[in-house]
Amino acid sequence: MREGAGRRQAQKTGRGRTPGRGGAMVDPFRERTARLLMDYLEFCAREPGTPAPAPSTPEAAVLRHVAARIQEANRNVLPLYRRCRRHRVELVARMAQRLLDEDPGPSWGRVASLVTFAGSLLERPPQTTRRQEKRDDDGVSRDCRLLVALLCAQFCERHRAWLMANGGWVSAKDAGLVGSLGRAHAAG
Repeated sequence: MREGAGRRQAQKTGRGRTPGRGGAMVDPFRERTARLLMDYLEFCAREPGTPAPAPSTPEAAVLRHVAARIQEANRNVLPLYRRCRRHRVELVARMAQRLLDEDPGPSWGRVASLVTFAGSLLERPPQTTRRQEKRDDDGVSRDCRLLVALLCAQFCERHRAWLMANGGWVSAKDAGLVGSLGRAHAAG
């Protein structure tokens, strides 16, 4: 079968990617991952004292809840990294390698820990240091986008097979982040 004919057949049967704007192929799993990550990282990067926006999906709600538990369990360690504002993306890349690529490899706990770590690096200091924070506003926004791209590459390329085999980012009744971490939270 010719390449174009195979693509048309996949579109007719609903398998494979569907074309997006400008003829580019859309990956629903990548879009869902990016939306989940952006929801969480923007939640973390919001101005101090700003009310938290509602989670955009059930998965986002569970991620926020699980992340809060991870932050509480690591309350003595995470603040040490918050001073590394210039190196957020590099720190998360190194942490991803340690958590996801080394033995025993990915797990839902490691995935949530990595995302929580990234979010904690984006948290803004209290408004008493407003002058310095103003300079960092652009850096936070830029790093948020870069971290979403980095984590999407990890989750949608390098570890996609593991994520898909473990349910992916699925609805609350299924086995992905919501099911696995939700059950772990309920048991813990």
